[in-house]
Amino acid sequence: MPFDENIGTDIAQVLDASALLDITEYHFFQLAYLRWHGSFADEQVMEPIYAAYMFRELVPSWVRHFARLVCRLDRMEKLDKNALGVPQLPSTRQMVRRGTRYTVIVASAITALIVIAEFTAQTLQVAERCMFPPCY
Repeated sequence: MPFDENIGTDIAQVLDASALLDITEYHFFQLAYLRWHGSFADEQVMEPIYAAYMFRELVPSWVRHFARLVCRLDRMEKLDKNALGVPQLPSTRQMVRRGTRYTVIVASAITALIVIAEFTAQTLQVAERCMFPPCY
């Protein structure tokens, strides 16, 4: 049962089903896509679908169908995470590697910007002229 009584039925089912599988909603969307379309969706495909779910509360029919299936299997006490594809999701190790790679890229970009800014500031100080008001 959802905490918010104003939440839509479709969203409540997605929340319940993802909790039953012990995965995030985004991973739930990936599993639903895999089950419906036969392959995992690229991030460029999944991002607008998931954004529509998060910001406009739009649940695609294939996600709704998968959520109902998961809830029904749980009620029948036949819920098997392995059969539904949970082990096929990206592992935590893969996600950590991706996060580390993005962190290194962002840190390198910030460092480069700081070095460029410092070099520019040193160059402008040599000229000893006022660049920004108020000039005294």
